[in-house]
Amino acid sequence: LGATWARGGEAVLIAAAFDAKGRARTRLTASTTVRPTPGGARTRAGFILETEARAFIPPRALPERRPRAHAGILLECSGPHAWVLEAHATDRGPFADPRAWLIARAEPVPGLLRLDLRHDVRPRRTLLAVRCTAGALAGGAEARFDPAGLARRSGWIAVRGRLGAGVVGRLETRLGGGRSAPVYVDTDRPGGALVRPGRAAARTRVELARPGRLEPRLAWTQVATAEGRSSEVRLAVHWFTGPPAGSPDDLATE
Repeated sequence: LGATWARGGEAVLIAAAFDAKGRARTRLTASTTVRPTPGGARTRAGFILETEARAFIPPRALPERRPRAHAGILLECSGPHAWVLEAHATDRGPFADPRAWLIARAEPVPGLLRLDLRHDVRPRRTLLAVRCTAGALAGGAEARFDPAGLARRSGWIAVRGRLGAGVVGRLETRLGGGRSAPVYVDTDRPGGALVRPGRAAARTRVELARPGRLEPRLAWTQVATAEGRSSEVRLAVHWFTGPPAGSPDDLATE
């Protein structure tokens, strides 16, 4: 059951679903758009509120991991200097801690420089990232802060392009390091081994693909840490029923 109202740059959506015992899942969203400025910038604001009764059974009776309540606020500006601000809070029930986080994104130089910031209130952690793109060359850096305030920093650079014979390739190298308090035992190694996530690590990845309806992809990855080096080779074949992909951007990025 639902209803929608829209006029100009404003819209409201109300929807509800009921199971066999009358328990409900509801959603309320609203947004408004400010008229564009002479420079072409357009600002939009909106919010969403979702609730779900305890023990609600979905229509198809399939298990779903959804928060019991979710509230979010969005404020974004599209144009020459786009930016986005988001705030979310969720409640997953009596046996899970509530979560809240803030997200900010900005493009001071469109298509060239992008900044990202995310702060989780609970559990407390922060991510700060910057990304630069110039044609086939891209690079960036990020810093992650854990609840104790310890940081893990990493930087990466990647290049992509066509190699001929319909093959496109991507080369990425990433270097990371920092401090981290936790230490755990890796049981996958014979006899177990202590692992410290905060230690420095270098990763190199090469990926080749030949776009088409039947698309083979070959990827080689090497990771070097203080404990040694490890390499991995993966071969995959993708079959597309729609229009064939043909851009180097289609290569998977991590």
